[in-house]
Amino acid sequence: WEERALEMIADPLLADVEYRWCDDTSNVAVAADPTADARDFVRSIPLPAVEITIAPGFAITGQPSYLVVDGQEPFEALGAIPGFGPLEATLEPVAIRVDWGDGTTDLITDGRMGVPWDGPPSEQIAHTYIHAAPDLTVTVEVLWRAEWSVGVFSGTVSDLEVLAELDLEVRSLRSVRVAPER
Repeated sequence: WEERALEMIADPLLADVEYRWCDDTSNVAVAADPTADARDFVRSIPLPAVEITIAPGFAITGQPSYLVVDGQEPFEALGAIPGFGPLEATLEPVAIRVDWGDGTTDLITDGRMGVPWDGPPSEQIAHTYIHAAPDLTVTVEVLWRAEWSVGVFSGTVSDLEVLAELDLEVRSLRSVRVAPER
């Protein structure tokens, strides 16, 4: 019956709007599309915690502050959907949304996770604060996408996200010229 079900799924003329497939002669109901179960499984997979740092633990006005996002690596998860078999899902971070706490936001979609100030400039995620603030909150939201497959079915879940916050002090430094003693 499984082979017949797959033939009927492939033929849209045999499918009704409630995902039950039947033809004129057999009138046999066939198992539902596993898409909803696969999406539920993917949404149940715990995403890794986000660890964010801005060294040395504070920012200085007028100087770039370098954000580093750790713990966000692609991974695979395995499961099963009864009646359809093993389910494979590949999850990967696809973007980072940064709220710098001063009204500025950035969306990074090129795969950068940030490096310290002495790292390659092409991998840095930097922001320059203009005003001092004793207690800002930097919020980082990592957006994930999952590609899944089970049997002949496959799909994408792209509304996955994990969030982290960092309390940050923004300091203002002033130089003072001191006259030499005579």
